[in-house]
Amino acid sequence: MRRISLLTLLILAALAMASPRGAFAFDGHVRLSMGPAWSAGESLWRLTLGAGLRWESLPLGTQGYWFADDVTSDLRLQLQVPVQLRLRTFDGESAGTLRRSEWQGAEDALRVLRIVQLGQPHEPLYLRVGELANVRVGHRSVVDQLRNSVERDRFRWGASGSVVTRRGGVDVLVDSVVDPQVFGARLWLRPAPEEPVLRRLRVGTSLFADPSAPRRLELLPDGRYAVDARGRPRVEEETWAAVAGVEAAWDWWLTPQGGVSTTVDVNTLLGYGAGLHLALVWGATLADRWRTDGRAELRWIGPGYAPAYFGPLYELHRMAWRAIGDGTQRRPRLEWLATEKGAARLGGFGELGLTWEEALRAEVAVWEEQGQGGAGWWLRLETRSVPRVVAALWWVQGEAPRLSDAFAADGTLLLSETRVLLLSPIYVGAYYGRRFEADGEGQYRSQPEYGVMLGAEMGF
Repeated sequence: MRRISLLTLLILAALAMASPRGAFAFDGHVRLSMGPAWSAGESLWRLTLGAGLRWESLPLGTQGYWFADDVTSDLRLQLQVPVQLRLRTFDGESAGTLRRSEWQGAEDALRVLRIVQLGQPHEPLYLRVGELANVRVGHRSVVDQLRNSVERDRFRWGASGSVVTRRGGVDVLVDSVVDPQVFGARLWLRPAPEEPVLRRLRVGTSLFADPSAPRRLELLPDGRYAVDARGRPRVEEETWAAVAGVEAAWDWWLTPQGGVSTTVDVNTLLGYGAGLHLALVWGATLADRWRTDGRAELRWIGPGYAPAYFGPLYELHRMAWRAIGDGTQRRPRLEWLATEKGAARLGGFGELGLTWEEALRAEVAVWEEQGQGGAGWWLRLETRSVPRVVAALWWVQGEAPRLSDAFAADGTLLLSETRVLLLSPIYVGAYYGRRFEADGEGQYRSQPEYGVMLGAEMGF
């Protein structure tokens, strides 16, 4: 079997950039945008210079023992230089200066190389390094919709990837190359890929961990949290938080038009508790233009266990999850699980997705568990190849006491942007979001940020 390493791919990409268009199809774009922005009491002027590059159909492997067909994929790079200047703050200071707070972290310089991506998550070979968004691993009972940057002014540069063959596959993840908070791997196999019936069976195992999970935060004599120079709570004790799991799946029906599968996952948060996930997963093509997919999951949540432990708000919840007893301060997730534990209880998760002609994608999910909070939802909308319009929305709310309370803005992560092409290459756009920021008292608040832009984009 012919193989090609990632290093070789990067070398080929560099050669393609330096040479005339030929061996590999190559295209790209350059974008410049500017406009006013407002964020957490600051008035800003935002200037962004970005570029995207793509090399098409790179050969990655040939038909043989592992792959049913020849494997080719695209390599994409996204570069950006975001600069924000302070125009005015509510205290009247810092006007006309560069907003340095988003360039002080160890990984902030890496935000210039925002994304390097090979292939897509559903393809046989996939790798993405840089900013990670909505990472899903396997049956999603351990890692689901993980983002490695949900806090304002903090950028993390991580990596996720997968290999899928006829006989099995592997998934790997690290959320940060400098200060990892989540890393691990999943391995799955088809024990009998050549048997007409038993080929429907898949089994696997996974292990994901946080090597520095907060176990306890430092308290002041008056009971408030001690904070560092940036207002974040200080960690008094940290430890490993590791989730190990075994899984099985059975494909009842699987064709190019869709499929139906049952999945079973048994996971344990080592040293704390265990849980069981039983799900029905489906996908189908409707009337040639529409495709629907979904998931319905029943959860048994044992004492000391949290389903989908590494979820979309994990960067926040590892520090501030739920209050203990009658208190109001949110405590680290491990501290809550060790102290409260909670009784064994049932929970549910439901998800529905809809795609129209690869031009529009919509996903919605809700989840809830008996007592003790644990309700939430998320919504995702995205346009794809719609003439003159680019729009995207990602809205997640977690840890409400009840699903009916899951619209409180204080616990919301929201990212949205729309761009409309006026007259090529000129476009106008707007964005609105809510990301988390330490409030100086050891708690995290969802802060709004919004702005408008005027820009130009040119392809080559």
